[in-house]
Amino acid sequence: RILAAAKAIASARRSRAPLKALPKDVVPRDEAEGYQVQYALHDLLQPQVGSLVGYKIGCTSAVMQEYINIPHPCGGGVFEKVVHDSGVRLPAADFVHVGVECEIAVRLARNLAASEAPFTAEWVAEAIEAYHPAIEIVDDRYVKWETLGAPTLIADDFFAAGCVLGEAVP
Repeated sequence: RILAAAKAIASARRSRAPLKALPKDVVPRDEAEGYQVQYALHDLLQPQVGSLVGYKIGCTSAVMQEYINIPHPCGGGVFEKVVHDSGVRLPAADFVHVGVECEIAVRLARNLAASEAPFTAEWVAEAIEAYHPAIEIVDDRYVKWETLGAPTLIADDFFAAGCVLGEAVP
């Protein structure tokens, strides 16, 4: 079930075909299962997008949460081959329905282990190596995202398609 959902999403992403609703027997049942599909998807996409190098957080504002009907932020993967330096030119044909969002990216000097939780602002600040002005590349890869639900959006990295980083600010 998990792998079947991941394969369906990977196939749509590779072909740049808008993703329709997944077959009922493989739709992630809840957000936890959506993340399981996401991890399987990452393994399937690694030859095309490279290694996982970070994470994006989406749906962080109350306005977006209300708009998308998800009551909290969601995460997705960021991969080495889709992290670009400022000035890059990317063909629109590489995406289904591309968009951009202004962001602040953070590069960590060390990993934050789950065993360190609960995290405080001070604790996380000590792990930050640099900040980057960033543009998140988002891709609405769906026939109609509004009908898919949070678990499927999470499974597909919550619109993540890459980023463009400006110069580091220590």
